[in-house]
Amino acid sequence: MASITRQTVGNNTYLYESHSFRDGEGRPRNAKIKIGKIDRETGRAVYNQEYLDRMLAAGTPVAIPQTHMSEIQKKQIYEALDNQRSYGLFYFLSNIAEKIKLLPILKKVIPKYWEEICMLCYYLIAGDKPLSYMEDWLSENEGYPVGRMRSQRLSELLAAFGSKEHNDFYREWNAINKSDEYIALDITSISSYSRQILDNERGYNRDGENLSQINLCLLFGEETQLPVYQTIYAYSDTLEQ
Repeated sequence: MASITRQTVGNNTYLYESHSFRDGEGRPRNAKIKIGKIDRETGRAVYNQEYLDRMLAAGTPVAIPQTHMSEIQKKQIYEALDNQRSYGLFYFLSNIAEKIKLLPILKKVIPKYWEEICMLCYYLIAGDKPLSYMEDWLSENEGYPVGRMRSQRLSELLAAFGSKEHNDFYREWNAINKSDEYIALDITSISSYSRQILDNERGYNRDGENLSQINLCLLFGEETQLPVYQTIYAYSDTLEQ
């Protein structure tokens, strides 16, 4: 007949399935098999999966008592859940950026801010929302160690580099992504109420809005669809008509 016994070794208490029997000479013997141990925090039995499976197969399943978590344990679980972040998007976009040689170019041209620029781009691709929501997005998604990226930090980042870094980037970009394809040109404009943006100017407005606007020009490969150069241009009254 089998019984469950306990044996304490050091700070742990183990559970054994004990079988009593008599040997061939009629002498009493005992065989023990370790089947689990006692949880030191809850005082409840924690059985090995092999023992649980064996008892279930024998038609005598072991009832597992429900463990009541302490407030500390609950807090630890909640904190772990709060720290969970999605990794798939970061992994996907980082692999693309590496494949098209974007990451090594950013590291070379803008070594101090390349991580922040990457995360800013990933956010704009994934969220299609105003930059003011980027801090919340970073708390939910894995990424480079860029901090919280609040509005003030974003403003500092966008003002940290200018035309030199812009031109250096496209020079390196075009040196790596050489192609014999045709280059397409696209122009557009963004209307704005701002009076502080120096590139904001009056001119022909295709949407008929009585607002100043920023004029953008983009060159890109017709086959690869990769950008070749991007710039802001003036004199919209001439180019837009």
